[in-house]
Amino acid sequence: MYYNKMLSIICLFFLLWGCSEDESIKSTILTSSGNEIAMDGIWHSNCIDFTDFRLNESFDFDGGDLVITIHQYTGETCENPDATEKVTITFQTLETIEAKLNGNTVLANKVKGTQISSSDNKSSDFKQTFYVDDVSGVNILYHGVFGDDGGRLSSDGYPVELHPFAITQE
Repeated sequence: MYYNKMLSIICLFFLLWGCSEDESIKSTILTSSGNEIAMDGIWHSNCIDFTDFRLNESFDFDGGDLVITIHQYTGETCENPDATEKVTITFQTLETIEAKLNGNTVLANKVKGTQISSSDNKSSDFKQTFYVDDVSGVNILYHGVFGDDGGRLSSDGYPVELHPFAITQE
């Protein structure tokens, strides 16, 4: 009896506020030219050279789902990875935020959700910043530098500095 009353109150609350199950979660991104695009598909980086290692990243977007595959290499090239990690993310895009890319201010997109890494299989909150440059006719994604990696964060926890390496939509 108590359960039915609570369920009725909850349903009434949603009806009064105009919420519906059909409202979709936003998974599109505002680009540098002001276009709004779906991120769906494969995005891939070239071999990214850091001082002690190299990375190669692949982003597979499907609506509000994203699988990032990161290959790490200790050799001079991106051949025969030493380690591979997959991060599965369910996300939605929010409002835009100013971020820095190579010293220039750009209008990026806040992205939030939950992630699970293949390295520990634990679910955690995900806050990231995505910027898509589409001026050249090719969609190029840049993503934020996490606080753990030395990046600055906004007051609500989103990266405000972007990695300078490009991830291109295939």
